[in-house]
Amino acid sequence: MGRDGGADVLTGAEGDWPRPRLLASRCLEFDHCRWNGAVVESRFVRLLADRADFVTVCPEVSLGLGVPRAPIRLAGRDSASARLIQPSTGRDLTDEMRDFSRRFIAGLGRVDGAVLKFRSPSCGISDVRVHSPDGSGGPVGKRPGLFGEAVLEALEGVPVVHEGRLLNFALREHFLTGIYTLARFRAAREEALASRRAGPLVAFHSSAKLLLLGTSQKEERRLGRIVAGSGSRLEEALEEYRAGLGRALARPAGRGAVVNVLLHAMGYFKDRLEPAEKGVFLDCLEGFRAGRLPLSACQAVLRAWNARFPDEWLSGQFFFRPFPPDLSGMEDSGRGRLGR
Repeated sequence: MGRDGGADVLTGAEGDWPRPRLLASRCLEFDHCRWNGAVVESRFVRLLADRADFVTVCPEVSLGLGVPRAPIRLAGRDSASARLIQPSTGRDLTDEMRDFSRRFIAGLGRVDGAVLKFRSPSCGISDVRVHSPDGSGGPVGKRPGLFGEAVLEALEGVPVVHEGRLLNFALREHFLTGIYTLARFRAAREEALASRRAGPLVAFHSSAKLLLLGTSQKEERRLGRIVAGSGSRLEEALEEYRAGLGRALARPAGRGAVVNVLLHAMGYFKDRLEPAEKGVFLDCLEGFRAGRLPLSACQAVLRAWNARFPDEWLSGQFFFRPFPPDLSGMEDSGRGRLGR
């Protein structure tokens, strides 16, 4: 067991994974509510549906446009002046959509992430085409959809993606790491508030240390200071910690920083290892640094060592099992690979 009483993450015990609370476009596997009555297939959303609690939304249906419906689109002289229009009727839905977005988000509650429909004039978070007012010529610009824009503004520090990004292995793992880390924090926050004790926050930060060192050493130190001073100002500290955690998780971990974390973990065993064993691990690290080997190869060596020389603190680190491993084993588009 780890210091916080959780599962032995490094040694491979499944434990009780938290259930992330996620916002999703309803047309992504949940309902036939696209403008033409279709549903959008997403293998990732389908797989995650059994592991997470989804709040789904179709802004167009909520505005009473029905299914099927005449298409809507963004139109204007440029991206900044774009309005949400239904060309077949001439109806301007801009103000209605913005009002709905504000009301929906106000009642949403805490979520750990969002998956929204790519390039939708309502839900899109980027690359939504803006057409000229008369519909002639090509797009005059690109921008987020109106609902997607409101989500991005309101859910700062929360992973928000479109379904296409989740086809890429590295981007998918970054999203999964974010939503499961935030779900773990949400559980720790609720426990801390219920008990009026900082202990759950202290335990969370201890278990997240290596993960945070791999993403942002600066934020890890800042979060550590928040935890150290949380005893007399618990609620304020929890909110500050959540904001900092979101910043730390915003960018994927760089290879160089992850190599440093792996070397740090190796230090727990180095006095008990044979020189040949250390050499194998260092070769593995170099393969990972160069992009020839996945991170899991290096982690497998550490897991084997931890089975021989169990370390309680290291076993409880989120870094080694940030999310259920079966969720990442899917196809890879090959686009947008990460690595710094």
